[in-house]
This record gives sequence, C-alpha cells and structure tokens, in this order.
Amino acid sequence: PAGVANVGAKAHGIEPAKISSNGYQYNGIFADPCAWIIDGYIDYISPQLYWTTNHQSAPFNPLCEWWNNLAATYGVQCYISHDIAGSTSTWNNNSSDYTERFNQIAQVRNSSADFNPGEVFYSAGFINGPRTSGLGDYLKENLYQHYALTPKIVRSDEETIIVNPGTVDNIALNGSTLSWGAKNMSVTGYNLSNIPMRYAVYAIPLNTGANDAKSTIHTNDGGYKADYLLDITYNNSFDVSSYSSSSYWYAVTIVDRFGYEWEAATLNA
Repeated sequence: PAGVANVGAKAHGIEPAKISSNGYQYNGIFADPCAWIIDGYIDYISPQLYWTTNHQSAPFNPLCEWWNNLAATYGVQCYISHDIAGSTSTWNNNSSDYTERFNQIAQVRNSSADFNPGEVFYSAGFINGPRTSGLGDYLKENLYQHYALTPKIVRSDEETIIVNPGTVDNIALNGSTLSWGAKNMSVTGYNLSNIPMRYAVYAIPLNTGANDAKSTIHTNDGGYKADYLLDITYNNSFDVSSYSSSSYWYAVTIVDRFGYEWEAATLNA
C-alpha cells in the first residue's frame, strides 16, 4: 500500500506516525492497510516508503519504524518497499543516491521488530539494467555481501501444517562433492511427496570458534550465520571445491516451503 496511513490509523485508534503528512491513502484511494493488519488478512505488509530520509513531510525513518512496530504488534511481517526509479539520471555519477539507499536499508535493519529484515525494490530494472546499472553492484559490495535465507512465513495455523522433516542423512564428502540423502516436503493434510526440499549448505572454517563456537558461528536462535552460507539448492549435492576439507567443516539444513530452517546435519564438525 501507499506509505502514509495516518488517517486510517486514527480511524482504528492507533497512534499515527510522527510525521506531518496524513497521506491520501484512506480518503483518497480508499485503502485501509491498518485493517488488513489488525484483522489478520495478510501474512506480510510492504508499504511504499518512496521518500528520502530528509523528506520534509514524510521522512523515511519514522515511517519505517512505525510500520515495523504496527506489523509486529499484530504478528504480521514487514518488508519496506523502496523507490529506486526516482533519481536514476544521477545514479551512475552521484554517490549521494547510493548513500541514501545505504541509510534507508540500515534503518530497515534497525527497525525490524522480528529480526527478519528485508526490502522490496521498485523496480528491478533499475538495479542492474535494463534501465540503469550500478546499484546492484553497490548493494552487493556494501550491504548484501552474503547469501541469506528468506524469512519464514509465520502463520496462525502453523502448528497444524508444519511438519519437522528432521535432518538429512548420509552426509558425505567424495572428492569435492558434498552429498546427502534427499527429502520430500511434508505438510499435514496434503500430498506433497513429489515436491523436493530446499537445502542450505554451509562451510565453516575449522579454526572458527575453537573456544566458544556458539558465540562466533551461530545466530541468536541457534542457526548458522550467513557468513558461512554457500548457497541454497534443490539438489542433494554441492560442489565445495573452493572450501577444502582440510580447512572447513560442513553443515546442511533443510529449508521448507514456509521458510523454516531445520536442524543441521554436519560433517567433520
């Protein structure tokens, strides 16, 4: 939806964002995303915050915090939408445009209430072609240095449909090929035996965390940090030739269709 929902917020007794703009959303285009969130109609919200951090009436930062807090209050995920088409004529030559995107993404990460930050960019044609180039390279170098898992979809009925697939078995290394036993998706009440799982593959240096491994290689919820994520694959094998077994140990996790990452199987940990 449009990025300012102050009129709709007031209609629902929600404190509006601390900005001067009321927006045209509720009385102009007759959208009520506050109701979508409150009544649980949606799994996630991606408000269009198409203004800069120093915008006079609708600055990015307080809106980013407001949407994330509202979504978290009602158990909905929030992924902020950024406009990257507005200043493309200068993006190849003016570093201030890149700095603005950097600051916005930093704000998104700081504002994420469920520790699953992420962004949506409008539109893909302005990342690396066909309309312009350079932003994608900048993001990869400065903000997206690692692969990352997409956040899990949290559903109110997850206890009835999510099935723990367990760990992969028969993990082995033959030459430079890491392999493991394939698994199929399982969801209560559905026949999904023909749908393959996704696997996240990690290579972790042997000298990392020798004294206290959990403080260095694990995230707060016990998973592995993205620093060590090699890729996400539907195949049950992966080429690890760039990560010699004399220097690394390996982990493979199942990532199901809801984005849940399950317990790892490891080799030479």
